[in-house]
Amino acid sequence: MDAELDERSADDATEDMIVSHWIKISAKKKHEMRQQVDEVLRPLGWKTRLIVVDRSNSISLFFSCMDLSAFTSLNDQWLCGELKRIVESLFTLLTGATVQLKRLEWPLNEYERFSKIYDQEINSVRVRERSAPACSIKDSTQHTTVPERPRSETVIVKRVNDGIPSPAS
Repeated sequence: MDAELDERSADDATEDMIVSHWIKISAKKKHEMRQQVDEVLRPLGWKTRLIVVDRSNSISLFFSCMDLSAFTSLNDQWLCGELKRIVESLFTLLTGATVQLKRLEWPLNEYERFSKIYDQEINSVRVRERSAPACSIKDSTQHTTVPERPRSETVIVKRVNDGIPSPAS
């Protein structure tokens, strides 16, 4: 994913500070800010990890999802705008100043490549139209936003055999 800071937050020094602090904190489990960072990232769940923050034209974020449910949850958080708020909170913590994102982009080709990882481990699947989860979250400008991928996409969803309804039900 790529995170672009908004104009009020964006400058090379801020981006460099975010990346350098992330490198220091993620390298040491006993770093003094580690507990605060873990608290900010807790909504991602126990099976999703932010493993790399790097700087290119924007700030690149690399996530690791341990299983399909973690991947699905990360996607839902991205669609609802919750992931954007989590990343803004992390960047604010790392810089000590309020940081807002102009955009948090998850390119379709990266999503498709990531989703293919789970195709082999799914035995019983059904295909459903991909749409945003049932949420309506306001961004910092107070406009309701739910970013969506094109409606023609499909997603493989694990069929639930234990009586718990699937997200598509």
